[in-house]
Amino acid sequence: MFRLPEKKDFASGGQFCNVKLNSRDLPIEILQFVFPDYTQVLFKEKPAPRKKTLDMVRKFCISTKKAAEKEERVLRQKHKKEFETKQLEEKIRDYFDNYYKNMYKNCKCKLVH
Repeated sequence: MFRLPEKKDFASGGQFCNVKLNSRDLPIEILQFVFPDYTQVLFKEKPAPRKKTLDMVRKFCISTKKAAEKEERVLRQKHKKEFETKQLEEKIRDYFDNYYKNMYKNCKCKLVH
């Protein structure tokens, strides 16, 4: 029996966020997570998982990590766009405040209330 990591495990702050995945082998941290009895496999107390199973787990982990990175990239772009929009709104607000202050600064009209 094995358990597969989720997107949150590969996202920043997750337990596998700094693990490098290559196209050949999975790091031991991931193998121990996926196969809880992997230490017994290392000491040759149990047979190793089949190559096909390891290949499927590796492909799954790579695609999950790519999905987590894409999700984070989209979220960063969204936050960046919101920040730039707020900055632009603030600049426009300041511009019009200054525009109307300068326009009416010499006005000698009496305001009627």
